[in-house]
Amino acid sequence: MSKSSLSEYSKKAEVYLFLFSIHYYAYHTIISSLLFNFQNEDRIIKSILDFIIIIWSIFILYNKKTYDKMYGKFIGILLLISTATFLFNYDEVSFLTHLNGLRDPMLMVCSFIITMYIINEHSEYIVPRMNKLLIYFCIINIPVSFYQFSLYGASDGVGGTFLLGGSGLLTQILFLINFFLVLIYAPDINSDKINIKKFIIILLLLFPTFINETKISYPLFALYFVFLFKGTISITKSFAVLVLGFIILNMFQIIYFETLGESDDMDIFTNKDYLTAYLFSTEDKEDMSRFGRVEIAYDLNKDVPHKLLLGNGYGIFKGQNILGTVKRGDYLNYLYKGTVLFIFDAFMQGGIFLIIYVFLFFWYAIYSIKRGSYKKIINFRYFIMIFIFIAGVYNTFYFESFCIFITAYIINYLRFQNNIGKIQ
Repeated sequence: MSKSSLSEYSKKAEVYLFLFSIHYYAYHTIISSLLFNFQNEDRIIKSILDFIIIIWSIFILYNKKTYDKMYGKFIGILLLISTATFLFNYDEVSFLTHLNGLRDPMLMVCSFIITMYIINEHSEYIVPRMNKLLIYFCIINIPVSFYQFSLYGASDGVGGTFLLGGSGLLTQILFLINFFLVLIYAPDINSDKINIKKFIIILLLLFPTFINETKISYPLFALYFVFLFKGTISITKSFAVLVLGFIILNMFQIIYFETLGESDDMDIFTNKDYLTAYLFSTEDKEDMSRFGRVEIAYDLNKDVPHKLLLGNGYGIFKGQNILGTVKRGDYLNYLYKGTVLFIFDAFMQGGIFLIIYVFLFFWYAIYSIKRGSYKKIINFRYFIMIFIFIAGVYNTFYFESFCIFITAYIINYLRFQNNIGKIQ
């Protein structure tokens, strides 16, 4: 086999591996639920795929094709602090458990390395297919969400292809994808203008967020409108957009509160005592409030400096079905029931150092998007900075494979848009 044929084969293998990975990450939850008794096999396949992606990223780094040497340094820093965590907790956490837990933060960094590489090396083939994948993902989630709504009403059951408990992830990723689609298609990335007709068509792809129970839709919707149209349309069109936004926000309220029959749930936005209980209560052990579990985590670790800074060990809450959890993970498993925040998950596993590391990583990745002369790109940088912060204190968005890969793809698309040209 000639070198040119081998090179061509290698390129095709990279493209197919990337596309297979993204599709599997996108739909593995719903596929495993449709194929009964496939859950354990799904976990194994996903774990193997994660490690293949990580090894591929290391190979890219080794061959100096990252297009950004800083990501190699980020990998090195992560390995350094995670190794320190392991050494301080080696008597409680096995090496296999450590590797299993390290997958999530490693995959987060590797998703940026892979998408950066694939966009620069295979943009002509990958970019149009990835953009179509984003559109198809949004479209597929409309009937899936509507069917779930017909069964469960406006509840956490409306998680689309993320299924039960995935409504927050679905809402977040749809807003991020939708903003991106408006940037590149209404009318295109190389313009500060926004075509209102195309915008409305793309806006319809947010339909699942109108019928699920996620209160995060309100701040995301406000951020979406503010940063999408800030300085990009006329005053007349701005007024029309504000009216449209007001109508849609009222749709949120009517569908959510009337469907649940709990109109007083608006108290979460107006009643201080209700809001405090909703965010900080520790009474319900089956579904503890988001920040209540953060408070408990801090109390558990504050008197042990190495656990405060480096955590209790990567993977302590993973492996229930295959590797088995560690004793501390079993003991504190009640903290993992319900919605888990990134800052809680990262703090328990890797301590304050891991939280700081992740936020610095995202700051660098977003800062690397060149502002250029287009207000839309500048606005997007502000939008995603706030979006990333909200995600950190809302759920484990960063550690969900599909969500982090799409985030990485969008950021790297905008960063290297000059290399992509008109390909869409």
